[in-house]
Amino acid sequence: ALALLGKGIRNNPSAWRLPFLAGYVSYYELCDPVAGGEYLRAAAQVPGAPAYLPRLAARMTVEGGDPTAAVEFLDRFSRSVSDERVRGALVLRMQEVVQEKDLRILEKQVAQYRTQYGKFPDKLEELFLSGTVAHLPVDPLGGQYQIDPISGLVSASSNRERLRMHNKLG
Repeated sequence: ALALLGKGIRNNPSAWRLPFLAGYVSYYELCDPVAGGEYLRAAAQVPGAPAYLPRLAARMTVEGGDPTAAVEFLDRFSRSVSDERVRGALVLRMQEVVQEKDLRILEKQVAQYRTQYGKFPDKLEELFLSGTVAHLPVDPLGGQYQIDPISGLVSASSNRERLRMHNKLG
C-alpha cells in the first residue's frame, strides 16, 4: 500500500489525501507513528489540506517520541496561516505539545528520583530540592504540574487528558 501511495504522491503532489492515507497506513496498520507523523506533516503542507491536519500531524509526531519536532512544525506552519482562528488552534496545540514534553521529562526525573531514594516524591518540588532537576517547568496552559505520590504518575491540572494517539494495539 505504501509503495502505491508513494507513487501517487510523487505523481500528484497537490493531492493531500495521498500522504494522509500513507500516514494512516503507517500509523494504524504498521504501528509506526514516526512515519505516520512524517506523512501527515507532508499532507498538512499541501495547499487545500483541511485545517485539522497540522494538529493531527503534531499529535502523531509526539506519539512517535519527538515533541520538539512537533512544536517546530506547528510553529513554522502557524506562521504561514492567515486565518486567525486556525492560527489560534495551532498555538493551542503547540502549548499542548510543550505540556506533553514537560510531562514526559518529569516522568523520567520521577523515575530517577525513585531509583535514588526508593520512593516517589510527595511533591514535584522535591525533584528540585534534591537536585534531580535544575528547575521545574511551568505549564504553558496555565495550570500546575502535579504528581501522585503513590503511583508516581505526573499530570497537569489544566488538561486532564494526555496528548496521545489511539491505535488498534491499545
